[in-house]
Amino acid sequence: MLFRTIVLLQFIMDACTVCIAASIPQRMATPHCRGSYQTPEIGRSLRDRDLISLEAGSLERRLDSQEIRNRKWAEQLNEPWLDFCPDDCEGFGQNSNYFLEDISKKIVKRVPLSRTGAARNIFTLPRDSKYKVNSSRKTYKGDDIALKFVDLNKRNAACEVVSLQDFEYFIDAGIVKEHPGIGVIVMKKQPGKPLHKIKAWQEAPLKQKFAIYHKVQSTVCSKIYDWIERRELLYSDFTPLNILVILDGKGESIRLKSVKIVDFGPPGVVETKYTPTPQVFQQFFSARWDFLWEPLVVIPENERPRSACPALLK
Repeated sequence: MLFRTIVLLQFIMDACTVCIAASIPQRMATPHCRGSYQTPEIGRSLRDRDLISLEAGSLERRLDSQEIRNRKWAEQLNEPWLDFCPDDCEGFGQNSNYFLEDISKKIVKRVPLSRTGAARNIFTLPRDSKYKVNSSRKTYKGDDIALKFVDLNKRNAACEVVSLQDFEYFIDAGIVKEHPGIGVIVMKKQPGKPLHKIKAWQEAPLKQKFAIYHKVQSTVCSKIYDWIERRELLYSDFTPLNILVILDGKGESIRLKSVKIVDFGPPGVVETKYTPTPQVFQQFFSARWDFLWEPLVVIPENERPRSACPALLK
C-alpha cells in the first residue's frame, strides 16, 4: 500500500538541543539579531508523537537526522528577499508590555483541544461560556477562542502576540497569577484537522486523495503569497500539523471545504525585504513544502502537479 501508519522513533522526540544550536547556519548571526537567547524550535513537526502516514520503507532511510533537518529548516530561509534571524522578532524583550492582566478567573473552565501532539498545550472554553476582553469590551463565545500558555522567561514570548495581531487572529493576552512566569495568549480558534488525520481522506481513492492534497497545497501557497504582498511577512512553518482542513463527503465525492493556518510563534514568521516574483516564490514554496510534508505524506513523482501554486502563475 502507498500509505501506511507508523510511529516516529523516540530519538526524534529527544533531539539534543546542543546539536540543534550547532546546526544553525552562520549567516544568521547578522547585525540586526539581538543575540542567541535560546535555541530556535525548528523541525517541530518531527516531534509529534501522533501516528503519521508514510510510504512503505524504513523510517531511518526516509528521514534525515534531526541535526540535518534543523539545518535545512533554517537554510531554506536564507533567501535574498527574506530578513531571517532566528533570535529576532518584533516584540522581542517586550513581554511586560503585553502580559499584564491576570486572566486566571476567565479561563478556569479551560479544556485541552487535544490530548496528543502539539495541540495538547492549547486549550479552549466550553461552548456555553463567554470570554470578555476588558480593553476592547468585546465578548467571545468560549468555543470560538483558543488559549495558549507561554513561558515568560523566554524573551520572545510577545513575538507571537505581535504576529497574531498582524494576521488578525489575536484577541487578548494575560498572566496566570498563581503560576508566576506563565503567560496566556488568547486567539481566534481555527476549525479543522491536519489532513493526514482525517479519516475520510485516508480512506478516499488515490485519485481523490491526490486531488485534495494538491488543492490544499495550492490554497496554502496562494494565502501565504497574499500575506507577503499585503503584510510584508512570510509564514514559513506550514507543516502538516499547522494546516487545518475541513472536508465534505467521502470516497469519490470528497471535496475540500476550508483550509486554515495556525501557529504563528517564532521563528516561523519572517519579515520580507521585498516581494518576490510569483515564479521565485513558487520555487521556494515547492521546495519547502516537500521538506516539511514529506515525513508525513509522500506523493509519487508522477502524481505531482506541474505547479504547486497554479493560481500565482496564471
